Amino acid sequence: MQTPEQRKALSEKQLKQLGLTPISLPVLARPAKIHTAADTAARVLALTAIQKAVNGDERPPIVAALKKLNVWASATEYEKFVLAEGDDDASETALSWQTEALWALLWTLNRVPMTQLPSIFADLQKCREVLVDNNSNLKGNLLEKPALRAEAEILDARDWYYRLYAVAEDAAKQKQALPSNLNADIIAERHHAFQWLCGDLERWDT
Repeated sequence: MQTPEQRKALSEKQLKQLGLTPISLPVLARPAKIHTAADTAARVLALTAIQKAVNGDERPPIVAALKKLNVWASATEYEKFVLAEGDDDASETALSWQTEALWALLWTLNRVPMTQLPSIFADLQKCREVLVDNNSNLKGNLLEKPALRAEAEILDARDWYYRLYAVAEDAAKQKQALPSNLNADIIAERHHAFQWLCGDLERWDT
């Protein structure tokens, strides 16, 4: 496993290879605690429930499914509000981007591949195959003996998206375009996923 300093150096080298100037950021220390595979699987199911809701599925059956799978408690208070009452259209449209965070977490559970460059959107068909059955009901098999990828892989991804996100944010402030093979929204969602996974966020909704 690389040291945090080596990880930072590699991420910055990769940014330069893309023609990007790294932002001066500190070394990311090894997290005190990474969320467990079970926590991550439950978070994925909560995110899937939200995606089903904002895409028009009836909400009471979604809530019932989360409760049946014993993951209702893993939904945040805001997610419970959205599933129970709904939010305005703009907010729910924004939530649809969380498919990209969901994809990153599925990657950590060894369920899907993920390219390093955030230019390809999450494969929604693959998400459905992994997460819902033929009747569009949430599957519970993700909760059966889930396992995370090697810690080194997760920490490499966390560092990469931490530094890439900073570059994307700076570009937005400077009103500069990112290279065409980078998508700022995908970067933001994947960064958020790894921040949560590695305990850098106190809670999912921030």
